[in-house]
Amino acid sequence: MDAPALTRAGVLEVWQTGSAAPAAFPKHSHDEMVISANLSGGESLWLDGRTYEAGPGDVTLYMPGAVQASRSLGDQPWQFVTLYAPPDWLEQVTQNQVQVRRAVAPAPQSLAFFRTLAGLRHPGRVEETALLLLESLGDLLEFGPRRGLASPPRAPLSAIIDRLCAFDLPVPTLGELAELAGLSPTGLVRAFRRTHGLPPLAWALDRRLIEARRRLRGAESLAAIALDLGFADQAHFTRAFRKVSGLTPGAYRKRASTVC
Repeated sequence: MDAPALTRAGVLEVWQTGSAAPAAFPKHSHDEMVISANLSGGESLWLDGRTYEAGPGDVTLYMPGAVQASRSLGDQPWQFVTLYAPPDWLEQVTQNQVQVRRAVAPAPQSLAFFRTLAGLRHPGRVEETALLLLESLGDLLEFGPRRGLASPPRAPLSAIIDRLCAFDLPVPTLGELAELAGLSPTGLVRAFRRTHGLPPLAWALDRRLIEARRRLRGAESLAAIALDLGFADQAHFTRAFRKVSGLTPGAYRKRASTVC
């Protein structure tokens, strides 16, 4: 996998990724809505327990928090452009709650906007083009009433979520989590994976990597981020981050700081 080109414009990120060799991303998730298009090549993707194939010109759409994995297909180089759009931004600019209607579909009317996004460096132009892209994807998205302000009821596994997101504490063992949930380790893994798409410790690693990406936009040292988020050392942090993003933490920070 070649190192992705990254443009950051406010809360939006645009990644242009390509690989002439077979490439794969393990199961992971994002806090943002993921809006991506294959400019060439294709992929087999796993999304919340279902498998899809997406070819050249196909668009893939993932809701925030959706667990996904993908690998390249065929001999043609795999090149794709991805927009990461936070749900709060989507609600603000559309005055609606945005949901994915179709996860994979051809969208020839949208490819020009993806190509334009890949070449932009001015934040205002990135946001403008992202809005045009959303409009072009109207058949694949659903726009509903905005969320109310009432807090949703806490899920039965909420104590486990709270513990896994307590980044200032050591990463818990599966036995500790099972005791906290009042379940056997097997029962905990089964219930957690059914609800969240990943086993609890894999989900915790995914959350730590999402938090790491947020902190890398600031000035904390890489070593401090690795230590605070429970990685054994900076090398462990680097390996885990590169596995899901294609970039080392230092390379991500450098690219994310080029556009504000």
